[in-house]
Amino acid sequence: MPLRGVFVYRTLDDLDGILDMSLCTSPAADVERQRRAAVLGGGLIGLEAAKAFVDLQLETHLFETGPNLMHVHLNAEAGVVAQKHIERIGVKVYVSTHVLEVLHQDGRLTGVKIKSGDSV
Repeated sequence: MPLRGVFVYRTLDDLDGILDMSLCTSPAADVERQRRAAVLGGGLIGLEAAKAFVDLQLETHLFETGPNLMHVHLNAEAGVVAQKHIERIGVKVYVSTHVLEVLHQDGRLTGVKIKSGDSV
């Protein structure tokens, strides 16, 4: 069963769903405005998604398993520069962090559990 509030970021339909949840434009009675977003992946698409969530005025958390953002394309020094920039616009960045579980209650996303045992 899909969880409300969990999306991929690939198609226009995906983006429509994200907008519905973040702006509460859905006609569905059980949809309420989201105030937080979690982005899994600190590559180019993850950074674009994080910026979009900031623009939607959502508290945004970005999780990257690698040692720095865009670690496939950037060395460690450049990754630190990228992280400082994305944090400056309001994104909370977690590098070298593995998301173990999407937390939910009553079919609704409530957070993520990371390898350290913490929940965000």
